[in-house]
Amino acid sequence: MTDHSRWLRDLEEIKMSKHLYGDIIDHLPQTGEAGIEELCKLFTADAALDFTELFGRTLHGHDDIREQFRLLAADRAWMWHSFTNPVIEITGDAARSRWVIHAKSTGRADANGAPDLIYGRYVDEYVRTAHGWKQSKLKMVNETRGR
Repeated sequence: MTDHSRWLRDLEEIKMSKHLYGDIIDHLPQTGEAGIEELCKLFTADAALDFTELFGRTLHGHDDIREQFRLLAADRAWMWHSFTNPVIEITGDAARSRWVIHAKSTGRADANGAPDLIYGRYVDEYVRTAHGWKQSKLKMVNETRGR
């Protein structure tokens, strides 16, 4: 396989990982624990997810990821995430990416109300593992106005 072919394959795997992340999160209110376990598979065991601007904390490893997304699944009735404008830089077995995020959700307390909106960016890092690309770092930059 040529270097260019490998780069294209790596690029698509990283994109798919982010798309799966959004798809899994969108279905957490319905899938619960099974979805949370699928979510953890996208991350390294020691992944750091910086949600300081959204949840007020950074998650460290799969146990923290499980805890936070259990709370999210219990609180939200409906979620929708869209990621656009990927900028992905691959260097050997490491990669960095930036994405624009537009997300909507409704809480269980007002499931038929107007959705909460989030606009921002994700800044991510990935590593190549024996099981494909896994995300090792995630930073959510909340750019929502009027909050």
